[in-house]
Amino acid sequence: MPDPGGRRPRALRPWPRKRPSRRERYWVKPSGKRLGEVTAADLLLVDLDGRVLAGDREPHGELPYRARRDAEAVIHTHPFHTAALAASTGQFEMVSQDSVLFAGGIGRFDTAQLILTRELGRGVAEALGNLAVAILRNHGLVVAGTSIEEAVVLAVSFERSVATQLAAEQLGGVASLSLDEVEDLAQSIRARGQRRIAGLYRALASRVQ
Repeated sequence: MPDPGGRRPRALRPWPRKRPSRRERYWVKPSGKRLGEVTAADLLLVDLDGRVLAGDREPHGELPYRARRDAEAVIHTHPFHTAALAASTGQFEMVSQDSVLFAGGIGRFDTAQLILTRELGRGVAEALGNLAVAILRNHGLVVAGTSIEEAVVLAVSFERSVATQLAAEQLGGVASLSLDEVEDLAQSIRARGQRRIAGLYRALASRVQ
């Protein structure tokens, strides 16, 4: 997002992450099972090197937990509008309150390969850096959150923002938020903090119960 005045508002820096986690083990989805089929009994307990500590299947790809010790949850998903952006040369724009969550920028991983090796997993971690999301070219999205609730809200918010952007382009062009508007919205969202995340997560969860 260009800054004609040379400023770098707080809203455009990466959102602050909580202190590094001491967690050494994570629950992950097994390979070969669709999300709609997975139950708690299917989950695998793995360490930071991807070794399976509990369960009898292979984990689903490589995740950037070692590089992002602040992350308590990582989501990899393929929502339609986000996948379309990932397959395009388009840029992510600030078009709504949803967009402001990613004002610090988004990462881009420039390969369409499936993330099945440790080397590719490190590449995703590098693309993600200290940001909340990274787009995987011609593939999908990776989100890192300080809780399951935050990661879910970030993933849904990103998809909604991209859907709004694509619709705006079809209706005559995108009217992006100004830097001042981004700053003001960011301050308002930050003020509500985790209360906002919890409320949005409850609303999302109620739709699938």
